[in-house]
Amino acid sequence: ATHASRAIPRLGMRSYWWKRIHGSGSDRTKNMVLVARFLATGFLSGYISLASGTAGSFAAMAVYFLWVGHGYSAFWLLIGSWVLGIWSIRKAEQDLPGNDPGEIVIDEFCGFYAASLGFSSWNDPVIAVVTALLFFRLFDVLKPGPIGWAERVPGAWGIMLDDLLAGVCANLSVRLVFLGAKYWGYYI
Repeated sequence: ATHASRAIPRLGMRSYWWKRIHGSGSDRTKNMVLVARFLATGFLSGYISLASGTAGSFAAMAVYFLWVGHGYSAFWLLIGSWVLGIWSIRKAEQDLPGNDPGEIVIDEFCGFYAASLGFSSWNDPVIAVVTALLFFRLFDVLKPGPIGWAERVPGAWGIMLDDLLAGVCANLSVRLVFLGAKYWGYYI
């Protein structure tokens, strides 16, 4: 065998140069990574450099009001954001640096949907949902108890789990605040 035949694999000249120029990944794989990154960054809201988590939470609230305003249950937003979150984080985190990259905010979507679950049928759901957002951000930033533990779980599960727990704690807190307000005669 000559030197030239050892340098070029037996794919044929066209296939060899095609792979050299376009890489080994297929276009479908590249497109899936772009879709995953679009979802993982919360429709690109995670690229807002100042407080990307809060920006992601506001984007989640906008989706929530659009979805619930059309009569759909927020439960499906929670389930959908969890499933898409695990998938998209696994795909997108390969390209992004760090353990929990700041650009990934789909976990904020999932946490916010957990925080606001069940409030759409209340007398004033807007106040309840905004209060849920405030409590969610508080728990997400402070990470008390099991929320801090969940953040240490590796990979996509850990990224999603701490925000889900923060959302559950926020939901319970809103319910307690509104129950206390009702007890003291304030009907919010």
